[in-house]
Amino acid sequence: LLHNSKCYEQSFCFRRKIKGVNDVSSQWNARKRLFRDLSGDGVDQEAMALLDNLKQKEVMDVLDKERIYDSSTTPENQYFYYASKVDWESKEADDNLDERKNFCDEFCARIGESIISSFIKDKQTNTLHPLLAEIREHLQFQQARLSRYFHRPMLENGLMAMLHNTKKPLVVLTGGPGSGKSSIMCACSHSIKISHPSSVVVTRYVGVTPTSAQLKPLLESLKRQILIAYGDSSETSAIYQYSSKEKSEEQVKEGKRESQKSEEKLAAELETIVQMYPTKEKPLYIFIDGVDTISSESENSDFSWWLPIDEIPEHVHVIVSVTTVKSTSNVIKVIVRKIAKQIYQPADTIALPVFTEEEGLQVILSCLNGRRLSEEQTTTVVRMNRASGGSSALFFKIISDIASQWNSFTSHSSAFDSIEGAKTAQDLINIIFDRIERIHGKPLVSKVMIFLSASRDGMTSTEIEDLLSCDEDVLDDVYQFWTPPVRRLPPLLWKRIAEDMGECLVEQEVRGGVAYKWFDRQFKAVATERYYNSLSSDQRHKIHLFMAKYYEGAFSSPNELAYTIKETNQTAYADRMISPQPLMFGSSFNYRNLTELP
Repeated sequence: LLHNSKCYEQSFCFRRKIKGVNDVSSQWNARKRLFRDLSGDGVDQEAMALLDNLKQKEVMDVLDKERIYDSSTTPENQYFYYASKVDWESKEADDNLDERKNFCDEFCARIGESIISSFIKDKQTNTLHPLLAEIREHLQFQQARLSRYFHRPMLENGLMAMLHNTKKPLVVLTGGPGSGKSSIMCACSHSIKISHPSSVVVTRYVGVTPTSAQLKPLLESLKRQILIAYGDSSETSAIYQYSSKEKSEEQVKEGKRESQKSEEKLAAELETIVQMYPTKEKPLYIFIDGVDTISSESENSDFSWWLPIDEIPEHVHVIVSVTTVKSTSNVIKVIVRKIAKQIYQPADTIALPVFTEEEGLQVILSCLNGRRLSEEQTTTVVRMNRASGGSSALFFKIISDIASQWNSFTSHSSAFDSIEGAKTAQDLINIIFDRIERIHGKPLVSKVMIFLSASRDGMTSTEIEDLLSCDEDVLDDVYQFWTPPVRRLPPLLWKRIAEDMGECLVEQEVRGGVAYKWFDRQFKAVATERYYNSLSSDQRHKIHLFMAKYYEGAFSSPNELAYTIKETNQTAYADRMISPQPLMFGSSFNYRNLTELP
C-alpha cells in the first residue's frame, strides 16, 4: 500500500479504539497477548511507536481521508464516517454487542459501495473498443500457447524462409487434428514481429472469439485492423465503397441473402486494401489458423473463396492452416491446389511431420512445468511415447497433464494402469472423462458435457450452474439422502469439475461475458460423440428446448419448477434462484440470449 499508488483507490483503513487492550497486567492479559507485541512482562514500546506512526502518519499520507475510518473521532468529523469504541475490560457479553454490530454493518456497507463504484468506474474507463478487445484475445491465446511451446527448429526455419521469400506469397500449413498447427502459427507470427518490427502482422485463430468464427465479422475486423495499422482509420474512405473487384448484379446468384452480399463486398474491400497499403518498408503478414472451420453464409463449398490471393502484391504474405483428416484429405488437396492456381506464383504447402520418439519425450517433459518424474514414472512416459508411434502434439500435452498429477510415490504399474491402452489423443481424452465421472458421478458430469456440446459459443459459469439447478435428474442424484432448504445445485460442485478438468476447459471472453470452451476441437469432438450423440433424436430435442427455455427466462425467479419429494412421492414447487433473462440490460443487449437462443 505504501509503495504502490495503484492500490490507493481500492484500499481502506479501519481504526478501532479498544479501551484497556494495552494493559496486559489485568486478568484478561492471556488473550491480550494475542493482539500485542510484548517485551518482557509488558507491551513492546518500540513496536507500539512504529504502529502508531503507521496509523497516524504513513497511512494518512497515502490514503484519502474519506477512506480512513477512525474510532477516536466523532461522527461529526467531516473526514471520518464512523466511530467505534470497545471496552476490552467489560465482563458482560452484551456490553459491546451494539458496537460490534454497528462496526460490522458499517464495514460491509463501505466495502460494498467501494466494489460497486469501482466496477462502474472500471466499466466506464477500461471498456476496450471491440477491435482492440478482439486483437487482445488473440494475442493472449498466442501468449498462452507460446508459454508451453516446444520448438522444432528445422520446421520453423523452413517456414520462416518461405515467409521471407517474396516469390512465395502464400503458405498453406496442413496437419491432422492436434498436430500442433496453432502452436507453429503462434511461433511464426511472434518471430516475424521480432525479426521485422516495422511489419504489420495480423493474426486470427479461428474460434478463439465469436468474431473470428464467422466470416463476415472476421473480414470486417481484418479490414479495420489493416487500415488502422497503415494510418487510415476513416470510416468514409473510398476503400469502404465497392472496389473494382465488385461483382455485378448479373454475377450474383439469384436468391442470395443480403448477408452473403455483404461477405462478398467485404472480401473485395479486403483484397483492395491488401493491394494498396503494404510497402517494402512496411510489409503485411496475415496469419489465419483454422481457415477451413470458418462459418459462412456463402453457398460456395470452397472455404478459400474470400482469401485476398487473386493478385498478392510483392510485400504481402498470407499464411493459413488447414486441418486434414482421412475422410477429407482428398478434398483438402483439391482445394489447396485450387488456391495455388488462383495466384500468379505457386503456393507452398507444408505438411506437419509426425514427432520422432525423442521429440515426443522432450515435448512431454517440457510441459511438466518444472515437475520431475521418478525413474519408474519416466519409464511409463517413454513406454507410452513409444506406443503412440509419433502421435500428435495434443497427445503429448495430455500425457504431460496426467503425469503432472502423479505423486512422487506413484508406482510404475499404477501410473501405467491410468493410461494403459491409449494410443491417440482421443483415447486419452476418454480416460480423462472416465476419471471425472468416477470422482463426480456420471449424471452430473454427463449433463455438463451435454450442455457444453449443445451450446453455440461456450457457456458461462453461471449458466452451467443455473441449468444444472433446473435439471431434476442431476438434483435427485446430488441430493440422494436429504432435502435441501433451497433446491439448487451447490456452487462448488461445478467449480470442482472445472478444476479437475484442468486445461481441457479454458475461459475465453465472448459477447456478454466470459465462457468456458474446450481447449482444442478434439475435446469437443470426443465430448460430443460420447455424450451428445449418444442421445436419441428426441432427447437432443428436449435438451435444446430446455436450454431455450432457460435463455428466454422461463426458469427465472419468481417462477417455481416442479419436483418430486422422494419420501412422500408428492409433487412440490421451488424457486431455483435464476436471474432474469431480459432482452436488454439497460442500454446494452443481452448478447448471451441473442447468441444461444434458436
